[in-house]
Amino acid sequence: MALLLPSFLPWPAVLCLIAALALGGVVTTIPRRGAQVSAAPSPSSAEDWFKEAVIRPFAEFVAYRGWVVILYSPFSTSTATHWAESMAAAVLRADGLHWSGNLRVTKTFGVASTILGGLAGGVPCRAATAIFKSLFVAGILQAVNQT
Repeated sequence: MALLLPSFLPWPAVLCLIAALALGGVVTTIPRRGAQVSAAPSPSSAEDWFKEAVIRPFAEFVAYRGWVVILYSPFSTSTATHWAESMAAAVLRADGLHWSGNLRVTKTFGVASTILGGLAGGVPCRAATAIFKSLFVAGILQAVNQT
């Protein structure tokens, strides 16, 4: 919306609106109390800290059976999405659509089709299979659909 609003409002007004929305998020989170946790002992050296903060979590992650798939999933879907967005922008520009029109088309219909498609396909798929299988199938279908 920040790229679309300047066609209706001056940039200073758009930036003030963005700042007000961000401030609203900050104000709503300030009164929230965090969970009470006991303080962990601080590491005695930089080497201990590195082992505890980097090496141990990474080793636990790699020990998980599906760690390669977990790393691959976001890359495969985001790459397909970027390719599709760049191709869609080129097609819309070739049709003579201005960038604000491009935003209107992609954000309105794109968001609506994503939500409706997720509900139409995701809910039945999730009800029939486990969450991992559903996400794996969704990633493959998204990559195929976007290319």
